[in-house]
Amino acid sequence: MSAPRLIVNLGSEESRISEVMAGPWQDVRLDRVTAGESLELTSKEAEHAGFVVVGTGELQSASGERFTVEPGVAFAVPAGGSVTVLASADLEILHIIMNVDQH
Repeated sequence: MSAPRLIVNLGSEESRISEVMAGPWQDVRLDRVTAGESLELTSKEAEHAGFVVVGTGELQSASGERFTVEPGVAFAVPAGGSVTVLASADLEILHIIMNVDQH
């Protein structure tokens, strides 16, 4: 039996966060979005939270709302929500995915 994981290096490995943390975590990862590319986030069985580490871009909701993202900006996509992250300069986003209680 191997020892439990006590730390995760998101820069070099998958988090396998549900093996490390006791909460409703699905994944924690560093997403990279190249300038001119986009990342679609839809919350159905899971909710998303993002923290911009590097780069700039724009977040657009399914209803058409837009706002600028840059280092230090955080965003959340609650259950039923959907957003597109559009990178104007290479983006790195700390992306947290949490399971939604399905009661």
